[in-house]
Amino acid sequence: MEQIAEKSWQIANRLPAMADAAREVFDWLAGQPLPSRVKYSVGLAIEELATNMIKYGYDDDAEHLIRFTISVHPDHLKIVFEDDGHPFDPTRYPPPMSNASSAPRASAVSASNSSAASPPG
Repeated sequence: MEQIAEKSWQIANRLPAMADAAREVFDWLAGQPLPSRVKYSVGLAIEELATNMIKYGYDDDAEHLIRFTISVHPDHLKIVFEDDGHPFDPTRYPPPMSNASSAPRASAVSASNSSAASPPG
């Protein structure tokens, strides 16, 4: 399948590094042929996933690297995260509590410390 664009980032497991990368992600997405809502949702997902990796993925204070890549295709996006933190498989936990007013939630499945997600349709 044809790929329109792809960009990768590598950051330290530190919140300031994540904040800098999030700005870069939003800037890069601004130039992609995607609806504004998709650009915002992808940027927010990157921020949330990286923040959770930094906050919960490590037991030590050592610097670790987190890598992620965004690939834009004509009919989908692919986001891949790689790190050396604790594995997390969201399918091993019950779904979060929700109510009718909450926005739809995307889910990602983790396999061997990497995650991939793409927006629906």
